Amino acid sequence: MKNINIIKFIGLYSLTALMLTACQSSESDLTMPALATVDGQPISNSLLQTYLQQQGITEPTAEQNGEALDNLIQLFAVSAAATDDAKFIQQADLQAQLELARRRLLFEAYAKEYVARFPISDQQLLQQYQDTVAASGAHEYQFDTLTFADQAAAVAALVQLQRGESDFQQLAASTGSEQLGWMNLAAAPEDFRNAVLKTAVDEVVPLPLASGNGWRVVRIADRRKFDPPSFAQVSDGMRADINRKKVQAWIQGLRERADVQLENVTVDAAQ
Repeated sequence: MKNINIIKFIGLYSLTALMLTACQSSESDLTMPALATVDGQPISNSLLQTYLQQQGITEPTAEQNGEALDNLIQLFAVSAAATDDAKFIQQADLQAQLELARRRLLFEAYAKEYVARFPISDQQLLQQYQDTVAASGAHEYQFDTLTFADQAAAVAALVQLQRGESDFQQLAASTGSEQLGWMNLAAAPEDFRNAVLKTAVDEVVPLPLASGNGWRVVRIADRRKFDPPSFAQVSDGMRADINRKKVQAWIQGLRERADVQLENVTVDAAQ
């Protein structure tokens, strides 16, 4: 076998990923002869293929296979020596890193498996696209906004504007204003969306809008025709976004069902 002069350093995370992959080899792979053994530990074909994939090699040449196997032999030899070094392997910070790497790998792999088990169909994706286009409406808008700490303050400002006790510029001078770039109404709450459709340019929408940092009073600065992108242009991004939200909801459900017992931890009840 060709000797390798320079062996790439393989980080702790990659080592753990490879070891866990070896443990998860298919039953058929485990019955096949190992490509090599190091101190009695087998290097399977699936482990070799996983290593190559981590290097971005999907169709390896014979030389690349040989080099990868040689790297794995050296990796196994060093990791075996590290495991046998009791003083080294029992270090608390090292054990913590290994455990975190293992948990992260399981997290990422299982989330990917969840998406594969419950895929969104092309028909469902198309329906969501059509619903989003319908909700977007025929126009997109530029909004001038005033931000308030809570809903009550935003409603009070709207009342002042409706009664003529103040105008938008006066309120902007005291609270500060922000113009939002061109956007459609797809993500807006239905009541706010309906209010915008009845409001002319340069007028204030008669409902406040909740935002991440408070509540906004909104004036329509401009409006133009909205031409939605084609389904082909956005389908991949939509699928990724749906899967991301689906995984987040699944994770939250698992978190809520988990039996969590906090020990030696002080938790602020207000949080």
